[in-house]
Amino acid sequence: MVFKGTENRSAEDIARQVDSIGGNMDAFTAKECICFNIKVLDEHLPIALDVLSDLVLRPVFKAEDIERERGVILEEIKMDEDNPDYLVHEIFTQNFWKNHALGRPILGTKETVKRFAPAPVRKLYS
Repeated sequence: MVFKGTENRSAEDIARQVDSIGGNMDAFTAKECICFNIKVLDEHLPIALDVLSDLVLRPVFKAEDIERERGVILEEIKMDEDNPDYLVHEIFTQNFWKNHALGRPILGTKETVKRFAPAPVRKLYS
């Protein structure tokens, strides 16, 4: 969601600014962390840090972006549910970490994803 826009940059502005310096930006989520990264030449570090810090510190979480992303995440959950390796790992994790946040799926559940809305997303993110 942070790649969708900030208080200072639109999604297109973000992509164009990173592309203009030959950068590559990405993110991933694990059980205990979220990682945002950008790869650039040393000489472009000030711009890269400006863009990256803007993404992390000032995302806007527009309602229409959340609505679109909700559909994307629900599709990802469906794909994961069709993957036996994922299911075995998820069942193990849920049982090993019973009643603990580490036992919850990284993508969330269909029920939690359906409840995504701007205000709670902003509150949780802050």
